[in-house]
Amino acid sequence: MQTKLLALDDYSKYLAGNALVCSDNLDVLRNLPDRSVDLIYADPPFQSNANYVAVFGDKGHVDAQLRDIWKWTQDTEWTFRRLPHGPPLDTLNGIMLQTGGRPPKAAYCVFMGRRLMEMHRALKPTGSIYLHCDYHAGHYLRLLLDAVFGVENFRNEIIWLRYDGRSKGSQHSPKSWGCPSRLASVCGQVCIG
Repeated sequence: MQTKLLALDDYSKYLAGNALVCSDNLDVLRNLPDRSVDLIYADPPFQSNANYVAVFGDKGHVDAQLRDIWKWTQDTEWTFRRLPHGPPLDTLNGIMLQTGGRPPKAAYCVFMGRRLMEMHRALKPTGSIYLHCDYHAGHYLRLLLDAVFGVENFRNEIIWLRYDGRSKGSQHSPKSWGCPSRLASVCGQVCIG
């Protein structure tokens, strides 16, 4: 099976076979037909309150940047006010109540909630989603996943520990872990992968 890395303006080719999208997935998801995707693996920003840069190749210049710092903006408010009524919006309202209104954590959850709703729309009934998250906001993402996909569709959680040599002998659990949550789109559908 060959995976293609495609230009963002060529959405029709995403349905022609396997494709890897390295960008904000919202624009791509919005252009995919309903129930057309078998598998989604999303590795979104973690709400870590940091900026990241990536250098590829040997030229030494920055090829990609990720700003993982969140705040409630007019765009966030606009997005939030246009979300459809239902469990995802109820969950976002609960998160906002728990976090004290419209703080950065709530802005991040609105960002992710919108994308999760589009993933649910595009995912086939037999499809699966793996959402990679960490301790910064994983608990909020799990609430959003349950609201969007349904609690009954949660299948499993994968947790791995990345040993970097610094945590040896520590009395506390290290914060270097990842946790992709796996869900199926339809109740009772189990996909082994």
